[in-house]
Amino acid sequence: TKTKTKTKTRAPSANGPSDATLRAQQKREENAARLAKVQAEVQSRDSERQAKLRAQIKERDAAAMAAVEARRAAQRELLQTRARQAKEETAAARARRDAQRERMEALRSKTPEEKEAELEAFRNRDAPSPYAAKSKRSTAKKSYAAKKSGSKVKATAKPKPAAAPAQRKKYSGALDRNSFRNVKKQEYGAGAAPFAFVGLCAFAYYLLLQEEDD
Repeated sequence: TKTKTKTKTRAPSANGPSDATLRAQQKREENAARLAKVQAEVQSRDSERQAKLRAQIKERDAAAMAAVEARRAAQRELLQTRARQAKEETAAARARRDAQRERMEALRSKTPEEKEAELEAFRNRDAPSPYAAKSKRSTAKKSYAAKKSGSKVKATAKPKPAAAPAQRKKYSGALDRNSFRNVKKQEYGAGAAPFAFVGLCAFAYYLLLQEEDD
């Protein structure tokens, strides 16, 4: 059997909502206001945190980019310096090569008479002696022609006597008992060795003959 339940609706009173209804509604409004305030505070804190984090990330990225740009600038400057040095070295090498070619061409174009005249002038030039700074006796500057004329300074110091060759010590025979040179002085030495060897061979041959006879 089915039972049917009927709900009875209470008609509102003529005086309006009751006190309990008003208190519940007020409580709901207060809770909603408190929740909205908390949500606003949380959202504000989250916004500040996100803004601070974005600022830190931006600052970090800016510092990293600045470091990268500094390294790139230093690398570009280094490459430019190397390129400039390479150009300068290449130019200097080309200049030396061109100068060498010019000297070789000028030397090829000279006649043997001109070369001989230049060589003679070089020999007769007035140049300081390379040994003037090291010499203790005379520091006068002499030309090649003056030196070639035969003017020599005689030595005042006595010449050193020629060193006699050192005499080699002769062999005295005082070696050890097994020495090859001292073997002749030993008893039954090298003089008796051949005779002893021949006798030993003869004795061995005699023994072989005795065995064959047996």
